[in-house]
Amino acid sequence: SKTRAVNTNAWISYDTDGIYDTEYRPDGALVHRKDGIVQARQCCSANKFERDGARIQYSDLIICPFVRCSGPQAEATITILSGQLLELTTDQRVTQYVAIR
Repeated sequence: SKTRAVNTNAWISYDTDGIYDTEYRPDGALVHRKDGIVQARQCCSANKFERDGARIQYSDLIICPFVRCSGPQAEATITILSGQLLELTTDQRVTQYVAIR
């Protein structure tokens, strides 16, 4: 994945210690993996989602008392959806995910 602020064209990469992927399952579950291994629930991450057209509403976020989340997003808009690319836009950032096959 790659991420950028909504007001810039410069992409930023946050994942430097492994390959991360997120699976959006038909039942609304989110599965987070690092290097192909399912990860335990983590602070600031949603574990469920609900789609309504181009809007995605996230839920089941874990807020940890000693972690300052950078504003976990409760909602995103699908701006690109194809067999190879998912782009989600929030009020703060744009994130692109490529398909893993």
